[in-house]
Amino acid sequence: MSNDLIINQSKETTKNKSIYNSACKKLVFIILFMYGMMMCSKNIYTAEITVIQDFFGASSSNTSFANTCYYFFYGLLQCFLVLFIDKINLRKYLGLTVLLSALFTTFMGVIGVATKSLISVYVIFSLNGLCQAGMYASSMKIFAKNLPKKMLPRTNKLMSSVGIVANAISYGLSIPFAESLKWEIPFIIASLVFLLAVILFFALYPIVVKQIKQNEDEDEIINEQSLELKGTSNTVLIRGTKDVVVC
Repeated sequence: MSNDLIINQSKETTKNKSIYNSACKKLVFIILFMYGMMMCSKNIYTAEITVIQDFFGASSSNTSFANTCYYFFYGLLQCFLVLFIDKINLRKYLGLTVLLSALFTTFMGVIGVATKSLISVYVIFSLNGLCQAGMYASSMKIFAKNLPKKMLPRTNKLMSSVGIVANAISYGLSIPFAESLKWEIPFIIASLVFLLAVILFFALYPIVVKQIKQNEDEDEIINEQSLELKGTSNTVLIRGTKDVVVC
């Protein structure tokens, strides 16, 4: 009887591990997808900077100043995040900031063309820097809290690889619109895909994290029960005595 229970629990453990591994992979995917689109939206400005320069009739130093604004506020917020990253709700913080970042990516093209003013570009890029400053640190914190240790080195490599791929996509997306000076279109396209990534994050994150935690707990319970059953199976009754001898 106890052997049958051990076999059933072994099957249950295998099932739990399958669900657990699937949930971990989904968590990695939704974070990487979102991080990749964030990097893509950021790099489009650099990819199109000569076209933007021609559109505004501005010097290269004036158009490059938008990147300076971005990195100033990006770095400034990171200084504060070092102190508060352990105290904030990562899901709410990350969800809100990436949603705003996706919207600012849209505004980058729409408002920039509508106003024909580099000042609006500076403001939007500064705000985007604030929104994107915590993406990497928050993502790594989420991975560390929810993924098994053996997955973390590979996940770190994937984060780096996604940044490279995103850079290639941003330049590839910009090429078709370079001659027509329609520099706002790549921003709009990237922002729409970025919004899709944000929606997936909001929809799937609570589900996959719950699956990870639930199957971690169930796996621990099953392992404990298996140890108890194995201990019980080693109990031998000796005939002719009233005592139970445990071997």
